[in-house]
Amino acid sequence: MGQLILQGYIGEKNKFVYMKHFILIIALHLITSNILAQETSGQMEIDLKDLLKKKIDYEKFKGNILLRDSVLTTYRDKIDQIKNNKKTFSRYINAELKQKSRDEKQNMIEYRHLSITESNSNLRQSLINRKDFYKIVKYYLFCNNDTILPKDFRGLSIIDEKDYNGYNIKNRPLWALAVKYLSTHLTLTVNQKKFIKDEINQKHVLEMKAYIDENGNKTDTIEFIMWALEYWATQPKPSLYHLDNVYDALRFQQYSPKEKN
Repeated sequence: MGQLILQGYIGEKNKFVYMKHFILIIALHLITSNILAQETSGQMEIDLKDLLKKKIDYEKFKGNILLRDSVLTTYRDKIDQIKNNKKTFSRYINAELKQKSRDEKQNMIEYRHLSITESNSNLRQSLINRKDFYKIVKYYLFCNNDTILPKDFRGLSIIDEKDYNGYNIKNRPLWALAVKYLSTHLTLTVNQKKFIKDEINQKHVLEMKAYIDENGNKTDTIEFIMWALEYWATQPKPSLYHLDNVYDALRFQQYSPKEKN
């Protein structure tokens, strides 16, 4: 009888030890999984930052005959790496999009290359909200399967541009000066004059003036501005930055594919 009680005690003790080990193993597994998940998320954030860096490098050096092919290859290799891990990056991006926004300043990142002229006065034109950048990656790389990201985020259908370049009453003096400049230096139709004098089109007017300041009052620059005005006559929402992407197809129609890159 005593032996049976002893065996029962030992059996219960073994069960208790087993349960302790089991619980410890589960706890260690959860801790390890959490650490690995954090490391994976951290690496994906690093990879997405690196993607932006390679995009900007490509835009910076695509006019350099010696470097343009190598920077484009590096850029596309990074995109392929991310596409090959689509499920993992999609889970990370979806989780990030559900998170509350970080501090506004910390949440803004550089999206496109700025020329020397722009960098002196137009830095904010290149900054994008981190979540909007993730939306672009998700839509253009995973849904559209594009080979590179859009040059600029402004004017894209998935981006609410009012968050970046809405009407600002403080810009009225600059807008008035820009209207005067465009009216003097461009041969405008009655409707085009009406368009630039309508204050609701303030951002377009300021963008045109900035574009001319950056690129010079050259024939191809003016041709693009006039084309944009015609485009806005029927579709007023896209920004000049978006139309600059669209116009590339016309701008480079005389070039070979290699020269476009």
